[in-house]
Amino acid sequence: MSYTNDPIWKENMTRMTERARDAELLAESAKLDEKYAQADASDARCEAESLRSDCLTLAMRLYSEDPDTFAPETREVMDRWRVECDKVFLGEA
Repeated sequence: MSYTNDPIWKENMTRMTERARDAELLAESAKLDEKYAQADASDARCEAESLRSDCLTLAMRLYSEDPDTFAPETREVMDRWRVECDKVFLGEA
């Protein structure tokens, strides 16, 4: 009897083939996971940049207002954003 007809050999070859296929699928899945993670990170960066731009627009609107007229929470926010507004006016942003 040839070893290729041996049922144990056939079973072992089948298992090895399945494991190789599983390894290929796992590698492909890992590549897709990385691709999606990069896309998510890119989307998050775009969203963060958009949010920053929106906040800066609002802060620029308040920049010229009299700080004595601000509500406490507005004053607190403007204290943080005034530096960013200064950068825009100085051409550093």
